[in-house]
Amino acid sequence: MDPYQFVFSPGLPQRLVLIAIFVVASAVLGWIITAAILRIAKVRRPLREPDKVPVIEAEVPPVEVMRGGALIGVLERTLVTGVVMLGQLSLVAVILAIKGLGRYPELKSTPEASERFIIGTLTSVAVALLAGYLGHVALLYITW
Repeated sequence: MDPYQFVFSPGLPQRLVLIAIFVVASAVLGWIITAAILRIAKVRRPLREPDKVPVIEAEVPPVEVMRGGALIGVLERTLVTGVVMLGQLSLVAVILAIKGLGRYPELKSTPEASERFIIGTLTSVAVALLAGYLGHVALLYITW
């Protein structure tokens, strides 16, 4: 959809309401689905090979983990859904690049965080892309 056609077409308030509905649905459903997938993927206890001897490791100071992942995920889904609904798919790459660069220091130093980041991001983006595509189709085919 051409952005200029979108802005200057009749039925703009209805289209904005439709966008808001899909964006909010993406944010809320994405939160629920991503949290469920991350819970499923969480390792309850470390796997241990029976023939290995347990080794006592030195205590490692706790790594400071960035908080705010849930808020970042909501913003990510909101933006991805919005740009997909408006037909600007190339902006999805920009959104994901910004998210990855923002988390790079933590991902580099903590393997567990990088695995969680990948699972969470892929789940979150899948929900946002689906919501954005369905919203895009709705914008194209619903007549006002």
